[in-house]
Amino acid sequence: MLGFFSSSNNIPHPAVQIFMRGFSSLFRNIPVFIWAILLTASFGLGVLVGTLSLVIVSVGALTRAFAEVLEEIDMGQLEAVKATGANYFQAIAQGVIPQFLPGFFGWSLYMLEINVRASTIIGMVGGGGLGFVIQSNIKLFQYGEVCMGIILILAIVLLTEWITNQIRERII
Repeated sequence: MLGFFSSSNNIPHPAVQIFMRGFSSLFRNIPVFIWAILLTASFGLGVLVGTLSLVIVSVGALTRAFAEVLEEIDMGQLEAVKATGANYFQAIAQGVIPQFLPGFFGWSLYMLEINVRASTIIGMVGGGGLGFVIQSNIKLFQYGEVCMGIILILAIVLLTEWITNQIRERII
């Protein structure tokens, strides 16, 4: 939805586009690591901090990516739908969405892969999860458990990549 408001060819008023692009730039240009530190100071340690920091950066990045996908659609198809007498919402549903879906799925799956990888780093600064376990075991010199955590992270990353590749092959 935010991508529609950020794209130049689908929004009726340019002020909305400028505001949404600024909003997405603010959220995506501050690294997830910095968001985690800021949110840890606000909410304390825990999984909520890691989740919120990943969501904030993902919303900013996906808003920008979806806006660019929407700006690359074939306007001829949209004009053909409008020529049949379709209103704004019908034109979006029939002329924009079918062209937008492959980019939507591709960018969403890519962001999922990035978030799985970034969640480990977030955990090390107080966001919970395996990153927190690894960080605390390093401080306790429990290198066997650190090694097991690293192996688990590697397995999760490879499994996520395999699953997203399978989804891409079937959907896109």
